Amino acid sequence: MGVLCCAGDEGDFMMQRIERERAKRYAFDPGYETLLTVDQGEVFEVETEDAASGRVREDGFVPSVANRPELRATPPLVNPVAGPIKVRGAAARDVLAVTIHDIEPEDQGWTGVRPGAGPLGDSIQWMGESAEAYATIIRHTPGADGKVKDGTAHFEGKYRWPVTPFIGTLATAPEREVTDERAGTGGVRGESGCA
Repeated sequence: MGVLCCAGDEGDFMMQRIERERAKRYAFDPGYETLLTVDQGEVFEVETEDAASGRVREDGFVPSVANRPELRATPPLVNPVAGPIKVRGAAARDVLAVTIHDIEPEDQGWTGVRPGAGPLGDSIQWMGESAEAYATIIRHTPGADGKVKDGTAHFEGKYRWPVTPFIGTLATAPEREVTDERAGTGGVRGESGCA
């Protein structure tokens, strides 16, 4: 999170934010238009989307190329990013420290498999008789404080575990475009799987 600015004499504050609808870029590209400009130390909010750009919303969704046209691109348009966010006064090769003040997950997540994709995508054995793509919704219920981040995840009505908010990837703008964060972004990102 990052810009806080005063909106009125009553002490109301308006926090700058990037809305989910604008958080659908699929590369780390220094040529992208800046979505947000912030001062050092200011607080702002970023809404993010899941790896499937929000397409998986119900059990039975088949995460196939037919239902996810972004998978036809090379490389596939997955793991959308929000940004760039410009920090006033920051320059190339500066080290930026980011404090995550809060993460509020949605009321559901998902898991799925698509034959030929991922580390087990070519192994039919573990999939059993059905070797077709599928997705399963993981429902999130709020905790005692009413927030999902302190709640419970429910899978197939049989399994449950504490919700563990997941950030994804944080990075600074590279000198060149990087279209697949798994291919390596050099020294421009922090932990690629921040939990």
